[in-house]
Amino acid sequence: MPMGSKNRGGLIGGGRDGVAYVLAIVTLLVGTILVLALMRSSVSHFMNQALLDDKQAARNMAWAGIDYGYWKVAHQGQAVPYSTNVTLNTGSFQTSVVDDGARVAGTVKITSTGTVGSCQETVIRVMEADTESTVLPYEYAWCENGPVSSSDGILSSVGQGMRANGAVSLTSTGNAITNGVWSTGTITTRGSVSPQYPNSAPVVFPAIDYAYYDSIATRTYMGNTTITSLDYPAGAVIVVHGDLSIKGTYNGLCTVVATGTITTTGNLQKATGSSYLALITSQKITIAQNSTVEGIVYCHDATGTGALDVKQHVITSGSLAADDISQKQTLTAEGDSSLTRDIMTQMHLPGT
Repeated sequence: MPMGSKNRGGLIGGGRDGVAYVLAIVTLLVGTILVLALMRSSVSHFMNQALLDDKQAARNMAWAGIDYGYWKVAHQGQAVPYSTNVTLNTGSFQTSVVDDGARVAGTVKITSTGTVGSCQETVIRVMEADTESTVLPYEYAWCENGPVSSSDGILSSVGQGMRANGAVSLTSTGNAITNGVWSTGTITTRGSVSPQYPNSAPVVFPAIDYAYYDSIATRTYMGNTTITSLDYPAGAVIVVHGDLSIKGTYNGLCTVVATGTITTTGNLQKATGSSYLALITSQKITIAQNSTVEGIVYCHDATGTGALDVKQHVITSGSLAADDISQKQTLTAEGDSSLTRDIMTQMHLPGT
């Protein structure tokens, strides 16, 4: 066979081997690319899923902030505007609450931003302000529309203790308060006083609407009046246009409103466990020494000058609420845990 034919045959055979080798390499490369593409797709899927999970978690965190802000304002009496940052194990939320009444009457606007990892989600809601849950002065054994400064002992263990629209300074070693002290400022105490809640929200002292009480009065007295007993099983609103002196027992839901001063001249106690009394004036209330007074005592004026003067050795059960409260010697001031919002409304207390 000629030399040229053998060489051509070798070249042809070598060409087939080369093509097969190239095809194998291409196939391997294509397979590798497909595998890498699948891996990248899988990793991308998991990364996208993780991102979606974080976004949903951040949104859930934002909704938690909405609930928290509403609970603070509507059910804890927190004044608006209000803002807070809360950090939890799984993330955090930043919440702000502002009055939206100018746009929609009786509403608040709550904005909350939840953060989980690198994801943030914001939720905004406009909600009705729950006025039924606004803190009222009568819900505390002692509630003062200003700072409290007392060097005499105060004892309180029933209901909610003391609340003040100002700093609280209780310097007697004889203090024994176990049902709490709330203050819009600082709290300084001696003796035993707990728990303590400085920098709390202020309490609104509702105005006394004398015209309203005149319109619903069960009985009206013109001039200075003395009352030694009250018996109104079905409930009553009594209006005194003048000064009032009062003592004795009472039966039923009795609200007594005076345009002048009110003075308790002896014990003032309920005849039954379902009896409740409120003494209301914008002037001044004096509680006699060595006496027990069961009921709500409320003294408030628009100028913040309603004064409550508690004499020596007094025991009260219910609520002492006034713009300014003074005491002489040790005072036992207990709340009344049976006094509900419904009862306050039935008694036509200011703000209910």
